[in-house]
Amino acid sequence: MMAFKVVIAALLAAAGPSHGFAIPPRHVVAPGSMHHATDLPSASPLSPFIATSAGIGTSTSALRMASDDEGGGILTKLALAGVLVVFLLTSLLPFLSQMQADNGPANLSGAVATRDAPDAYKNYESSFDRLSRAKIQEKLSRVPAFYLVNKVTGRMAPEIYASYEDAVDAAKAGDGFVVKATTLNQVMYTLVLKRGRMLMPPPPSEIAKAEEALRGDDGAPLADGENYILIPSAQARKSAAEVGLKLDANDLPLFVADRLAFASSGGAQVPLFFEKEDAIVSYQRLQQQSGSKLPAEPKIRATSLLDELNSMEKGTRPGVKQLEFYAAADDLMRADALMGN
Repeated sequence: MMAFKVVIAALLAAAGPSHGFAIPPRHVVAPGSMHHATDLPSASPLSPFIATSAGIGTSTSALRMASDDEGGGILTKLALAGVLVVFLLTSLLPFLSQMQADNGPANLSGAVATRDAPDAYKNYESSFDRLSRAKIQEKLSRVPAFYLVNKVTGRMAPEIYASYEDAVDAAKAGDGFVVKATTLNQVMYTLVLKRGRMLMPPPPSEIAKAEEALRGDDGAPLADGENYILIPSAQARKSAAEVGLKLDANDLPLFVADRLAFASSGGAQVPLFFEKEDAIVSYQRLQQQSGSKLPAEPKIRATSLLDELNSMEKGTRPGVKQLEFYAAADDLMRADALMGN
């Protein structure tokens, strides 16, 4: 297993171009006339999601937590191994294709709920585009999250980090803390949004205890319960400021490159990157390798995790089902190591 991880880690820096295609120039179409992603041509089963040297996508096998106290187990290890195998395959067997304007995916460029949305989307809501909580949780289960646990009390600290390095720095600055990893679905609705737990794999013991502490003996939420907050990476905060995105205190920025989509067996996927640099690198590979007439530099737009979750819950954008979250490669690898211990 260790040798396998060493091989994969070595390939991360030398990964080939991603599986992707260009979306025709962004334009607004009346919501009633939208073509949905089901109209798109299917893609190779070898590329359910995309990995790049700067950012790694995940396979259709979600990162899952096992039921043991340390937060890892055979299901977690197998799922994460599947993620890394898909990365290897997509790196060594790349394909790129330029989609033509008459193939129908233009609406996907409007699937992201950015705050500069065209007027046509201001009041748009559709039950067809709405995602169930289970579907949203599935998307979140592909994103690593890091938190601190007190070595003496076993209590979880309220900060939840998107970046492993930031979590390590916080642990060093504190007294007697250790960094642990989970997946975003285990903490987003349960701790951050305090909406309770739905049917899904059990969380690590410290997260389970944190959930219990948020509710009284009668099961009702406590008014003075701990507030758990999301902490973006330092670089992501800087990138958000550069594009003028104002974040709430408990939110994460996301970045999208216009006209960039990834191929998958379920149709085109619009990547939402947790790091701006990953969006730029993925676009540049497509621009350089596809022979397309894409502009040399991408147009990067920003949104936030809370905005996108709200959009998914309410169906405020056509094609919102085709959005996927993409964490940084290093954070995914670190989570693999921590959850496997």
